[in-house]
Amino acid sequence: MIITLCQPLLDYRITDCDDLIQLFRLNNDDYMRIPDENTLAMFNSKPRVMTSLGGSSLNTVLKINECSNIDVKFFGAIGYDQDNEDLNGLVGEHSVGFYFDEIPSHKTGHCFIILKKSKRILCTWQGASEHMRPSFIEQNRDVIGQAQIAYLSVFIVSFDRNTVELFLKCLRKDIVLVINLGSEKLYRDDTMGFIDTLLKDAKVIIGNKSETNALITKKFGPSVSMEEGINQIAQNETVFICTDGPQNVKYAYKGEIYEVKVPTSKQVFNDTCGAGDSFAAGVLVGLHEKQAIRECVELGIKYASETLEKNEQNLNGRTADERKSKNTIGVN
Repeated sequence: MIITLCQPLLDYRITDCDDLIQLFRLNNDDYMRIPDENTLAMFNSKPRVMTSLGGSSLNTVLKINECSNIDVKFFGAIGYDQDNEDLNGLVGEHSVGFYFDEIPSHKTGHCFIILKKSKRILCTWQGASEHMRPSFIEQNRDVIGQAQIAYLSVFIVSFDRNTVELFLKCLRKDIVLVINLGSEKLYRDDTMGFIDTLLKDAKVIIGNKSETNALITKKFGPSVSMEEGINQIAQNETVFICTDGPQNVKYAYKGEIYEVKVPTSKQVFNDTCGAGDSFAAGVLVGLHEKQAIRECVELGIKYASETLEKNEQNLNGRTADERKSKNTIGVN
């Protein structure tokens, strides 16, 4: 069984956001936490072109569920509001074991995704998603203790520390703990103590190049290269996997750096949302099936490619079959 603890969100892809991009000085691949209700109202006023389930670990769990028969459990917190019903309606379409702590005093979390040409910007209103109570973990101690693999994103740095610490204590001693680095914006002086606590017990660490460099700079300083840094962090039996968009994936293990080829594509993908989450899903499935690290990475690349293709189809408003039919000469 694979278990995860993170933020369940409703994802909204929004348009006509030039004013927000300018106002908040947002750049490509930026991540922004929406600070207050007034700012939330500004994002809510934008046209929505697509609504889906979101949250990094939730996307990963759904991809695992889509591509395997592995038993997966997701622990998160949601508000007691209309969005709660919308989110539950969407999760009901999947055969995942969802455990939601309903927080009456907070709203269900949102993630607003701005897509503009090559820009992809994530702006989140965490709401109830970061307010899970320790008592909820205690109620489900027996379920948590059954997992063979636990998957956590560094985004849980915003959770109540007692909740996270209790969750970790409930895990089996032989657990395979997999940590996703989350976002480069998370690596600050006030969070590094907690992040180091998560990383020290990790068997596998997954991050993209910008997240990895942010972590290495904070831990070792700007003079340490990415390769040196991931080798230092990947001590003993730990594996550190670093992705870099369309470039080859690198991973460190037992003092060596390995590289796995990413197939080249002539297609330009305008919506890369969820590709990293799907990559993590492939790695987790591979680990569950006791595959070699290289094979886990290759499966992650395959899952990420599938998500990119699906995003492009959704963005264009037509299926792959419809595209194919337009390139077929028919005889009436």
